[in-house]
Amino acid sequence: GDRVGRGDEEEFELVFHAKHIAPTPQTGEGPASMAESKGDGAKQAVDTSQVGEIPLDLVKRAAEVLAEEFADGPAHVEIFRGERAWRKSAMADLFERNIHMHLGTGTIKCLLVPGEGEMEGKMDVGCFFVVEKKDTFPTPLAKYLAMLRVGLWWVPFQTGFGVVSRLLSFIDWEEAVYKRIAPNHSCNLQRMIVTKGMRRKGVGSSCVRAALEEAGGQCVLTTQTESAVSFWESLGFQVVERARYEASAGEGGDKGEYSYDNVFLTRSSGVS
Repeated sequence: GDRVGRGDEEEFELVFHAKHIAPTPQTGEGPASMAESKGDGAKQAVDTSQVGEIPLDLVKRAAEVLAEEFADGPAHVEIFRGERAWRKSAMADLFERNIHMHLGTGTIKCLLVPGEGEMEGKMDVGCFFVVEKKDTFPTPLAKYLAMLRVGLWWVPFQTGFGVVSRLLSFIDWEEAVYKRIAPNHSCNLQRMIVTKGMRRKGVGSSCVRAALEEAGGQCVLTTQTESAVSFWESLGFQVVERARYEASAGEGGDKGEYSYDNVFLTRSSGVS
């Protein structure tokens, strides 16, 4: 998510940060995706040079997979208060717009694999995540124009202004923590998923490690899934802070009813 009260150019920024909401649902990681770190599956050699930008014809597919993976995460349940089917649909639309917004910036990381089931005979998303750098958009105007281009201005009217308000409120809070614990961080790891056929094979670990080495600098992420912490620690991240987000009242919830715990982690370049 991204910000409230940071100037006109960011007033309606709807860029989901590593909402590492493990689906067990964040971080960038869907809970199921994190199963990779705990399974007994044989490790698979990964050609990380094949990790690149997602093809246009798979953007909608990736958005739907992300929405399914994160729909039960506490942050998204709090932001998109309502029935799960509606929440998943609204999230998929927002994720799709967000992916389109970032195409061509080098932040989208996707590994394609031979599809199974309904995707048999086609290439499908095997691993997906975002490594957004502070200079992804060189100026506030460039970011604002990118948001307009993909129609993010329409989201408040489509999903409700309450959703946007809660999203921006969380982003403000998250950004304040980042500024305190890692004021010089250069990138943010977001929305990691590893699809079922690729889990427990080391695919996600290999892809993320290569992307972080390429990005360099200090990377931050947030997760609401304690079981995912050991996975991120295996990639060189360190827990810096644990904090509870106190959700607002309204739209089917009393003050504090939707509150949830967060784990903030950082990783410096050169860490194996």
